[in-house]
Amino acid sequence: MPRGIRYSNLFYPDFVRLPEHTAYIVNISGRLGCVFLYRHLEPVEALDFDNRILQEEREGRKQWDLQRPIEMPGEHRVAMESEGRLIYVFEDGVQYYRHFRRRDFTELFIAHEVEDVDAITTEEKERHGRILAQFILAYRAFTGDVAVRMPNDLVGEYPLIRFGVHQYTDEELRRPQHERVSELRDVGVRIEGVPLGAHPHALAPPPIDPEKVCPIISAFLASGDTVPAPQTILIQALEALKISQDYRHAILLAFFSIEQVVTETLEDIKKKAGIPEKTVKNFRAGEFGISYRINIELPLVFPPESLVRKLIPDLDKANGYRNGVVHKQRDPTYEEAAFVIKTGDRLIKALSGEPIDAEPAEPVPPAPAARPPQAE
Repeated sequence: MPRGIRYSNLFYPDFVRLPEHTAYIVNISGRLGCVFLYRHLEPVEALDFDNRILQEEREGRKQWDLQRPIEMPGEHRVAMESEGRLIYVFEDGVQYYRHFRRRDFTELFIAHEVEDVDAITTEEKERHGRILAQFILAYRAFTGDVAVRMPNDLVGEYPLIRFGVHQYTDEELRRPQHERVSELRDVGVRIEGVPLGAHPHALAPPPIDPEKVCPIISAFLASGDTVPAPQTILIQALEALKISQDYRHAILLAFFSIEQVVTETLEDIKKKAGIPEKTVKNFRAGEFGISYRINIELPLVFPPESLVRKLIPDLDKANGYRNGVVHKQRDPTYEEAAFVIKTGDRLIKALSGEPIDAEPAEPVPPAPAARPPQAE
């Protein structure tokens, strides 16, 4: 069983502001890896609106060509600079222009050991991603440079990754592990498999019915209304769930939306009943929490047959997931976060008089709606 080391090479689409040719040991669950910051790059990115990729068969194989070569226009060029630094150049005077901009990239190598270079396991193949995420997280945390995105936020810009392996010699195996993994060897790297420049959590677009959604969007935009805060928060929770893969943040955001809807709904009912606003505000700041509002107050104002009343068990369950994160430092699952988001969406629909699913399903982006009507 020949032990060795596996290297991953990628061009990270951000400028990690650490010195070139530096190495960082990363400990993941007791296993050491290493990130080598090799160099900073400033490549050119070209956008040509009057171009496309052509495909044809040649000698039984697919071939690809550009409709036209992408070249810097000879005239009518307009440049944008900031603080003496070129931002972009674009072609003026045409509808479908060419646009060129410089980009910041950081070339990284990631190294970690494998037990058998001839039979690399699935866990070993995925380990570079955990090492990369830990490295970027530490960089953001200790520098405050949040312009550098986490790997899960690179939707549409996920780097193409190449891999290579090196089999240890007997002499190398006698060296300490931290020395073995922190040496950048000259090995060939190649494309190994997906993701080939594709985000591993890329989202399929949700099904959209233009006949239904276009009139809703048009009416909303023409009304001058804003999306209610609880629905905006649910959209942010959905992004945390599906893009950032941050289930804790997704649960906290989603339940904050639920808490805001429940609290404001009950306060409006109390004000309509003649309770002074000052008393209502004092009650909000009192000792009664969201569990009391869900399990005691909502049943008092919504009849058993109402959709809101039927959602109370799910609301209480969502509160349990939230409490597990806040008070017990639990690591929630995707399913738990999705449940809380969907429960918040169903609550808003129930208060708006819309039909709701019989059971929570995969969460979808909540559609903007007017502020939910209050119970009479």
